[in-house]
Amino acid sequence: MNRVAIVFLQTALVFFVAGMVVGAVGLGAPAWMTHERSVAHAHLLLVGWLMNTVIGVAWWMFPRIPGTVAGPAWVLTGWGMLNGGLLLRVGLDLFGGDGGMAAAPPALRWSSALLQLGGALLLAAAIARRVRPPSQRPRTPGTP
Repeated sequence: MNRVAIVFLQTALVFFVAGMVVGAVGLGAPAWMTHERSVAHAHLLLVGWLMNTVIGVAWWMFPRIPGTVAGPAWVLTGWGMLNGGLLLRVGLDLFGGDGGMAAAPPALRWSSALLQLGGALLLAAAIARRVRPPSQRPRTPGTP
């Protein structure tokens, strides 16, 4: 497994545990689990755990195409943007008081949204470059 895939999968595990902790605290103390905290719980698991897992496995398993622009630095930039925006979002929802993300200053809301969107677009573009029909894949000697 390559370094980039490991970074994504380790990040996914951290967000999985964080999401489960938020969910467990919410089950143990239902009054604590406000709407904002349940949204943070969902973001931790869906964006944090699921998206990082999917991108990490895709980067690991999909064939590399020599000469493409989407190298590890590009993908790690997408990782930083996606997860930075997610941490901002979750922080505002968990610790931002009443209203969470919705009550935050517009600059913070836009920063979170644009970081996540930009990261997702970079990552989608990087993975899309690895997806192509079998007829366009490079042939390895000895394979049909």
